[in-house]
Amino acid sequence: MRHALSFPALALATTLVGCGSPETVVTLTVNGTPVQGQVVVVLPYDRDSILAALAAQAPTPQPDPAPLVALLDSLRQAYAAMAKAPPGDPRARKALEARRAQLEPRVEVLRTAQHAWRDAAYQAYDSVTYSFTRLLARDPFTDTTESGGAVTVRLPKNGRWWVTVRAWDAADPYSEWYWNLPLEGDSVHLTTANAQHRPRI
Repeated sequence: MRHALSFPALALATTLVGCGSPETVVTLTVNGTPVQGQVVVVLPYDRDSILAALAAQAPTPQPDPAPLVALLDSLRQAYAAMAKAPPGDPRARKALEARRAQLEPRVEVLRTAQHAWRDAAYQAYDSVTYSFTRLLARDPFTDTTESGGAVTVRLPKNGRWWVTVRAWDAADPYSEWYWNLPLEGDSVHLTTANAQHRPRI
């Protein structure tokens, strides 16, 4: 079921020309498995380009994410070991719990620093992108995948559109799948091959 977004926090593409297909079937699969009930966001802009432009103008550089990523990798390894452990064997779970107790306080400190930088870097996002959205007269909206991981997206107006999806990695609680692709042609297939697999910073 399609829903209009209730906030003006989404922006326009860098160009006003071009058009998407009036009707496009978007299919989402992760490791070959269709994903049902996943919210997809349809935008009249390239979200990544907008964020990159704002980050380039940020008053301070982004804190180095490498220390946080390294900690998440360590937690991920412990989680993977627990998942592979024989049923009923408590040792891997205890090892994960011990590592979480050791590392998560530091993870929280580093995440707080990343979030603070993002708040400062992207503080103009809502107002700037809202202005462009009004100029385009094309509102973003959401839809949800149904059986088979598919949803038919019907564009209300011509122009360039993008589909954006963020989905948790069910096999890795410290990572997510992210897609931001042009909505072109009569079908768009979102798979792990064209996704970014990124740490949940």
